[in-house]
Amino acid sequence: MALDPFKHEATSRFERLYGKFNDRHDGEAAYIRDYIDDVLGVPTQIERRLNSWIEKHPSLRAFLGEYFGSRPALQLAGNLTGLASALKLNFLNVASTMLQLTQFINLAGSINSYDYAFQGLKRALRINMQDKMILHRSGIQSTLGIDNAAGYSKAGVKRWIQYSTVSFRYADGCAPRRRRTA
Repeated sequence: MALDPFKHEATSRFERLYGKFNDRHDGEAAYIRDYIDDVLGVPTQIERRLNSWIEKHPSLRAFLGEYFGSRPALQLAGNLTGLASALKLNFLNVASTMLQLTQFINLAGSINSYDYAFQGLKRALRINMQDKMILHRSGIQSTLGIDNAAGYSKAGVKRWIQYSTVSFRYADGCAPRRRRTA
């Protein structure tokens, strides 16, 4: 429903410039039509072939259909892309953790006091009830970090990513708490 105005405007403009939308087009018109289809979520030819191949194999259909629904090729590709991103960005990556910890230096510089920054760090590591209330009112506890594994839970990868990014998540979670409690 949100894309209805785009669909109407894009298809009518396409038809004014290149002819009927459903006809076969070449060159720039084909590229634009593919783009419109992509934005609207129309399955590509490769996706349709992979989905039909999965449908022809009962064991794959039973396994992937349970986790990925009616478009298993799309969901599988999305999960693999997300997994590759998580592996590249922060899988047991000390550099990512150190980068998160540099926020402490930035915090100390912005408030012009290492003493208050250290107090904030101590309070972030051992949160008391008063600090929990401050965090709750500021919305920090409900803020999603970069390591959020949304979309992986269906494939069982979420737990693996959470274990592999523990140092990054710890540093990422301490940063906003340090800022709020300093």
